[in-house]
Amino acid sequence: MTDPWPAEEAREPSPEYASLVRRRRDLVRLGTRRSCEAYEARGLRLEGAALDRTVENLGHVIDFLLAALYVGESAVFTRFVSWTGAVLRTRGVPVDSVAAVLGLFEGELFDYPDTRAVLRAGREALGRR
Repeated sequence: MTDPWPAEEAREPSPEYASLVRRRRDLVRLGTRRSCEAYEARGLRLEGAALDRTVENLGHVIDFLLAALYVGESAVFTRFVSWTGAVLRTRGVPVDSVAAVLGLFEGELFDYPDTRAVLRAGREALGRR
């Protein structure tokens, strides 16, 4: 029987990846606070089911970011972000909110060059710089 995961294809996670796994919860909380502040600035409150969806979506953002870093392919993240942007546009949610959170993460992760490059690519996929 052949090994489904040959040794030459196994990847050692990068230090950035390993560190981000440990910071996942904090990043989701940071993004949630930023999203709540953005709603409040418009005179709205992010609460209930909308808050739950926001937390869940931010978790997906971090998970796809981690996946892109793990496999060394930013397209994993940019395709997810593009799809998310299309879904949000359909629902009438401003895509700027996603770009703002990606920018927030990029600023927070100032000492993670690979991660910042993937986040920048994500903002560019949304048409934001």
